[in-house]
Amino acid sequence: MVILSFVLATAIIAIFWKLTAHWKLILKVSTAIAFIWIFIWLSPQVYYLYYIQIIDGLPLQNVIQWPPTVIEVFQTITFSGKSNLSNHGKGVVFWAMIIIALKPKPTVLDAIG
Repeated sequence: MVILSFVLATAIIAIFWKLTAHWKLILKVSTAIAFIWIFIWLSPQVYYLYYIQIIDGLPLQNVIQWPPTVIEVFQTITFSGKSNLSNHGKGVVFWAMIIIALKPKPTVLDAIG
């Protein structure tokens, strides 16, 4: 379970980094919010598919609920919602994307050395 969580978090951060490398800050922050919203919404299905692999007899079903509200996303990214490892991990993923968004754009001089 820890490995799956690490892979999901790393994947979303890597995709964000690659996608937004040359974007303006406001677009990066907006994209980080969109990414975490989608991540919060869809990750339960990924975990359920993992459970199907390790627990015999679980039916194949859709476990995705309605998308999270703005308040739920805000509580997750500010660590003010439910205090559990899942929500804290999602908050950390969001703030990692924000740190990446604040990183200066790479320049030609960076590539040279």
